[in-house]
Amino acid sequence: MAGENLPTSSDTEDTGRLHGDKAEQDKTVQLSRTTDECAETPMDTARRIATELRKRGVPEDEISRMVEIGVPVVTPLSQAVPAVSVVPLVEDKYVPNPTITLPAFRDTTVAEREEADRELALANLAKRRGRFAEAEAACRKAIELNPADAITLELYGDILQAVGRVDDALYAYHSATEVKPLRASAERKFAELRLLQNRDLDVLREELFRRNPLLSALLSLCIPGLGQIYNGNSERGFGLVVVSLICMTLLGWTSLGFPGSTQAISTSLVCLLFFTAGLYVYSVAEAYIRASSDNPKPKK
Repeated sequence: MAGENLPTSSDTEDTGRLHGDKAEQDKTVQLSRTTDECAETPMDTARRIATELRKRGVPEDEISRMVEIGVPVVTPLSQAVPAVSVVPLVEDKYVPNPTITLPAFRDTTVAEREEADRELALANLAKRRGRFAEAEAACRKAIELNPADAITLELYGDILQAVGRVDDALYAYHSATEVKPLRASAERKFAELRLLQNRDLDVLREELFRRNPLLSALLSLCIPGLGQIYNGNSERGFGLVVVSLICMTLLGWTSLGFPGSTQAISTSLVCLLFFTAGLYVYSVAEAYIRASSDNPKPKK
């Protein structure tokens, strides 16, 4: 019709450009959500971490303390939404101390979620380009708009970990698992980062508490077992102390020892002397070797 405004070629180009930008943003958001398809279970994660620790030469008793492979147990988080809680994979040696706060989980509108997706796409793009300050700012905006988005919280943890803010990254990963307890990727990152911090604490503890092998051997020479207690092996040390006290009592105050051998050396006295001497040799040698092996080797 004559009075009807027809779209011009420039309007058509602008519309196509807008649709192209929207498609590119949707593609970026879709790529960021592909990790949600991960099928790795928490038990598989724990086993994989344990296998990796074995490859690095971590002793089995330490692995059993650091990683406890548990079975998921269904427990309701609220009356409306049942969730799954998983047995913790790490010990509470390292306690995070985050410096950030996150908004409380709440219901969001469709417009807020769409705006949050756009900010998430910008955060992903900035992170890939190494602009972590810009990525963190965009991620914070997305979290303010949609606080209960596990993907955004996990990305926020990745950004914080990349800039060395470990405590804040752990807090973000933990928040992501609270939103979606079965999100395996966030749980895996949280567990691996906690394990790394616990391992660093063990190394620091070894550096601060170096044992003197000569002092350890001297203590065991005085009373078998004292050197083991000094090395931190209390159970073995107290056991050796008890056995050595029994031997000394038998030698000094019973007829099996010196009081019963006033005229001739008895067989029981010889056996007790050999046993006590072997106990001393074992205690001194074991204490010295253990103290030497526990101390970290100097770096060349």
